[in-house]
Amino acid sequence: MILDKSKLFIRGFKEDDYWFCYRLTKRNMLDYVRKYQGGWDAKAYREHFNSDSIKIVEYNNRRIGLYNVQKREKELFIIDVQVSRQFQNKGLGTYLIEVIEGDARKKKIGKLTLGVYWDNPSFNLYKRLGFKVFKKKKYFAVMGKNI
Repeated sequence: MILDKSKLFIRGFKEDDYWFCYRLTKRNMLDYVRKYQGGWDAKAYREHFNSDSIKIVEYNNRRIGLYNVQKREKELFIIDVQVSRQFQNKGLGTYLIEVIEGDARKKKIGKLTLGVYWDNPSFNLYKRLGFKVFKKKKYFAVMGKNI
């Protein structure tokens, strides 16, 4: 399937989106969280959940992803990008990073940063999009890109 970008819609978080965000994040990240943090903690997810900065991605009026960014000092930190499995490897991740980058440019923010597990396939996506590792941690990389 090739994504028809004209059918994509990005909107702010609505209260009934919480369980979509929870399930999508858990489905995509559970193996990493088990491997590196011992297990999924629903209470911790809820406590750290900040709906103010979450954007919901829809395709044909169906929720298929989300992203979450936070402005820090002189950078925009990408907290999370999650895409439903059936829409992965179809260019949506690249598109969302381009959208985030465009928003940063509009706000005159010159740098994007993020953290990603070394063995997450997204690591290669970020490298391909020009992100460089600037801090190495045991299980993950902190990456950045000047824009």
